[in-house]
Amino acid sequence: MKSDPELHAKGLELRDRLYGGQLGEQMNNHYRELSPDVEAVAIDWVIGGLMGRPGLDLVKRELVAIASLVGANEPTGVAAHAQGALRVGATPDEVFETIFQCFPYAGLAAVIHALEAVQDILAEARASVAADAAEGA
Repeated sequence: MKSDPELHAKGLELRDRLYGGQLGEQMNNHYRELSPDVEAVAIDWVIGGLMGRPGLDLVKRELVAIASLVGANEPTGVAAHAQGALRVGATPDEVFETIFQCFPYAGLAAVIHALEAVQDILAEARASVAADAAEGA
């Protein structure tokens, strides 16, 4: 599969902004192990194309991704997108509520799996928010 250089560059830039160096590289390595085509689609089309579209800000896009992944019972993806959402300005409560809102649509098991996957991520984010508030006081 031939990669679009412009979308690929946009995808890599956005990937680093959302998921940081190490998590982003882990994602790329995983996709590349599956197939170079999977990596190209993920970087070029999903991140560079879809996530980079106008109309929704990155926080909303990440929250939509989280809800979709809860419904698919994909806790690893929920955790990755929770980190991305927090990196671009979502609050820990917004991430929690997005997951919890899926309860009647995705079911208890999917919501519990997602909450377990993000438990440490949200605890760390809440501690960071509290520390920032204490510094500002």
